[in-house]
Amino acid sequence: MQLPSPPPQAQRPSQLNAPPKQAARCLRVLVLTMHIIVAMYLVMWATLLQTALDADLVSVRVYQPLVTSVVYVITATLHLYAVYSVVVSECKQRPLSQKVGPSIDVIAPQSRIAFFDLDNWYDHSIILFNLIEIACASTQATTMFRTIVEPAKVVSYAVVVVLYIVLSPLILFVRNTQAKTSLVNVADSILSFTLSCGHPFAAVVFQLSDYVLVHPALEHDNLWSTQTLVLTRQLLPSTFVHLCSILGLHVGTYLALRRVMNTSHHIHLALTAVTEKKPPVAPVTRTRTARVKQTLHLLVHASRSSLQDQLKLSRKKRLLLRVNLVVNMTLGMASIVVITR
Repeated sequence: MQLPSPPPQAQRPSQLNAPPKQAARCLRVLVLTMHIIVAMYLVMWATLLQTALDADLVSVRVYQPLVTSVVYVITATLHLYAVYSVVVSECKQRPLSQKVGPSIDVIAPQSRIAFFDLDNWYDHSIILFNLIEIACASTQATTMFRTIVEPAKVVSYAVVVVLYIVLSPLILFVRNTQAKTSLVNVADSILSFTLSCGHPFAAVVFQLSDYVLVHPALEHDNLWSTQTLVLTRQLLPSTFVHLCSILGLHVGTYLALRRVMNTSHHIHLALTAVTEKKPPVAPVTRTRTARVKQTLHLLVHASRSSLQDQLKLSRKKRLLLRVNLVVNMTLGMASIVVITR
């Protein structure tokens, strides 16, 4: 005789919130890792610039070694401070996650209008940020085309630049503001990290790994010595414009990582605001739930008066996004033409 199967148990809100919590935790780990790698990379170059001989600096053609070292140390300090702030905020958020109690956030009509204005200004700032970073990355890629003789390093860097140029404006067409913000922040942080530190750091590691681990006699190889010298000239600024482009990429990486951390913080706050519903529901809870539904219904009716203004803003936004897409596609096609040449 087959026994009846027990009814499926309903999942608790804490179980439903487990994937978003894991995503927020993964974002924090990713941000910490990127901050630490960029800080180590900048400190490494600043140390080498201060300990290298004058003859080596002349052969590498570094632009103002002392100024470059100071700029690198300041940027590395910003990343280390970001790591410290992430750790401190993580320690402060742990007691907040143990709070139990109903928490319901209601957005007023004025806040909704301000939110739409903030969303439009956010898109404008992202477009400006993308154009500045594209200009810095294009300058860096152009310098690589003129100096580096290894096609693999040049093509791989240029491919990342083209991907950033083509994909960055497409994310802004996402209608869901929260999803768009998360996608923009994560994509910008990964691509900015790759352009400013990931690709150069990987080039240095690959170049030195053969010498340290495989062939210690490569220091007598003229080809390897020339490739290392050219790579060092590329990774260190040789002119003021080159220094500004490298600094722009590092500042863009720092801002993108900070935006990812803010996204993770907002996800954490949204999850801690959700509390478990315990059956049976008390009459007071029912009364409060009905009250909240009535308030939200009134807010929806109150916000309909600003619908035409929101549609006008959305038309302006669509026009601006199309212009940004056309500009980025043009730059992407120009970069592809340069690569194929």
